[in-house]
Amino acid sequence: LAAAVAAARDADAAVVVVGTNDEVESEGFDRASLALPGRQDELVSAVAAANPRTVVVVNAGAPVLMPWRDEVAAILWAWLTVTGNTAEVTVRNTGERPGREVVQLYASTGGTVRLAGFAVAEAAPGESATVRVRLDERVLRTGGDDLEISTTRADIG
Repeated sequence: LAAAVAAARDADAAVVVVGTNDEVESEGFDRASLALPGRQDELVSAVAAANPRTVVVVNAGAPVLMPWRDEVAAILWAWLTVTGNTAEVTVRNTGERPGREVVQLYASTGGTVRLAGFAVAEAAPGESATVRVRLDERVLRTGGDDLEISTTRADIG
């Protein structure tokens, strides 16, 4: 937490990626809470206090509480659906200006993490944009039963 705050303090802008995982969110059971797991809310608030230009990327498949919503400059909601070799990712511009985001998808298999594809999303203030990200065919061919696709490297593993 201290390292993230120090880095945010020295940066022009800070990006914090938070979200749920399969331990708290799954189609196989009901969620006990809408809160983000762990100390993620604390992390966002601390980084936002250190840098008012903090953008939060929320990677979750269902609603989550965002008690820090008014403390950050922007919130980007990201989730993905994989169909064949294309993933659809929807992002939302919560800012007051038109925005552009490079959506990156990462793949993990056998402990190796690599960039699997990317696409550019553009959205007007308050608007959502869905982009199709074509996945690298080599990722799909070499991926085994343990292949995971995610919008952030931190979500894999």
